[in-house]
Amino acid sequence: MFSMKGARQGKKTTRRMTQMRSHSAKQEAIDAIERLPDDVVLDEIVYRLYVLNKVRQGLEDIEAGRCVASEALAKEIERW
Repeated sequence: MFSMKGARQGKKTTRRMTQMRSHSAKQEAIDAIERLPDDVVLDEIVYRLYVLNKVRQGLEDIEAGRCVASEALAKEIERW
């Protein structure tokens, strides 16, 4: 179900992804860590950096055309 809260979060995510493309990987990592609470455990920091890296890789793949349209993927899944 769609909600306005979800739409606002989507806009925040889109804004962050745009910012990610304009910052260096080091600055992205620093920004991500600074947004975490002071009492965060190391495992959470590592996980956040891992996810940040995967998102960045995904954006690079999209920009390079290394992706499949959702409609094409749905048709492929139907053939399984």
